[in-house]
Amino acid sequence: SGLDPATDLRPGRGVLSPVFNLTVGIASHSALAGGCINPGTFIRVSYSHLHLPMASGRAPDMCVGPGQSAESRAAVARGHDVAVPGFLVDSLAEDMRHGEAVFQVQLTGLASPEEERARG
Repeated sequence: SGLDPATDLRPGRGVLSPVFNLTVGIASHSALAGGCINPGTFIRVSYSHLHLPMASGRAPDMCVGPGQSAESRAAVARGHDVAVPGFLVDSLAEDMRHGEAVFQVQLTGLASPEEERARG
């Protein structure tokens, strides 16, 4: 995740600049429709049930036809001087020490080719 619990998550330190190296892919399980990750689609990474925004970046664009999948591609999401409340720093540090940190990764701007044609 780009965070080192020993140095980045010390008690009292509430500002982080995380880097997330991600792999993004797309697959259509429909026999009738494909899908796309369009240019300009953003990746947003958040932490905890509070959905604290941690990082963002651009997703690689790709499209697939019905029943197809695309090879996964690398993407990077970065955060800069992210303010993290003290209780979440402690929680994140503990989760990372145990290898149990869970981050939500969301793509915004997804559309199917049919939706793109309808927007025209």
